Amino acid sequence: MSVINKMLKDIEQRELNTSVYLDPTVKVESVRDNRQLFQRIGLILIAMSVAIGAYWFIPSKNNPAEPTSIAQTDKIEPSKLKQITAEKQNATLDKNNRLQEVKEESLKMANERIKMLEVDLAKTESTPVAQIEKPLISYELTKKQEKKSVKLAKKIKNTPAKNTIQNKPKAVAKIRKISTRARAENWFVQGKEAFQFGLIEDAISALDKALILMPLHIEARSLLTAAYYGREQTQEAESILRHGLTLNPDVMRWRILLAKILVEQGSYQSVAPVLSKRYEVSANVDFWILKGTASQQLGEHKVAKHCFSKLTQLEPSEAKWWLALAASNDALGHLHNAKRFYLTAIELGGLSPNAHNHAKKRLEKIGLL
Repeated sequence: MSVINKMLKDIEQRELNTSVYLDPTVKVESVRDNRQLFQRIGLILIAMSVAIGAYWFIPSKNNPAEPTSIAQTDKIEPSKLKQITAEKQNATLDKNNRLQEVKEESLKMANERIKMLEVDLAKTESTPVAQIEKPLISYELTKKQEKKSVKLAKKIKNTPAKNTIQNKPKAVAKIRKISTRARAENWFVQGKEAFQFGLIEDAISALDKALILMPLHIEARSLLTAAYYGREQTQEAESILRHGLTLNPDVMRWRILLAKILVEQGSYQSVAPVLSKRYEVSANVDFWILKGTASQQLGEHKVAKHCFSKLTQLEPSEAKWWLALAASNDALGHLHNAKRFYLTAIELGGLSPNAHNHAKKRLEKIGLL
């Protein structure tokens, strides 16, 4: 048995000596990752600690901000309790007021910032044609605008110079409509300036255009009459005034001008229809002078007496009106009134030598002097 055992030991030793030794090429670690496990456990512990801390340190809704025991509240007197509650209310009110002030200040600052943005954006033009009228306050809108501006800049950079010149907007002429009245007024001003400088032909041309646009322009028609009358074209002047009176018969200025032309021409009979009784309500000094003169020349002394009596009321210090009134009364045979009016005219003075001598002669004939 010992021999057999010895032989077996020799065989085992021989096998061990004959086996080839190989270095390990791959080191296999443990498949299980303990680091991730520890991280998860740590996160769970942190979450639990946060929950426990929140439970202990954050007061609940039902508990007051400053908890007091029931025994302490029982011991506090009612007056002190009211004072404490009032202080708490004041504190909350002060806090709310401060919050409101902070909100108002922030809103004020925001409004100021918006106004500054509006001013800055109003100065800059996004396109060559139109200006920006409203600021883009929203963040998203500003981002979109920035993207558009970048795209536009890239597009302009990539396009050749010829295309950019062709794509420039054409200047649009703004046409302002002028009313007919304004155009007529412009022609009247031009005609008036030409008349003042003695350019009668230019004045007539401009005033004619003013009357075509506005036939009832009182000053233009009056000035055009004066222009024709200054050139001794009395028929044209008269026709212009008569045409105006057919359009508006209540224009006293045209009636007075027409009556003056008729009196100077000696057409006294034509004065009465122009200065009829209908228009005596709005009559002035010139109306009564022209009508009284024409009536006296025609021998209508009653009408003349009426006209000159109106003149003595309007201008009582003018001796010539008293003299004319005395002459009308003298012609009518009212000698007592004629004497009085002659004396008044002489006392006031200012008569021409011929008129003064005429008054004295009439007084001598009447028998006063």
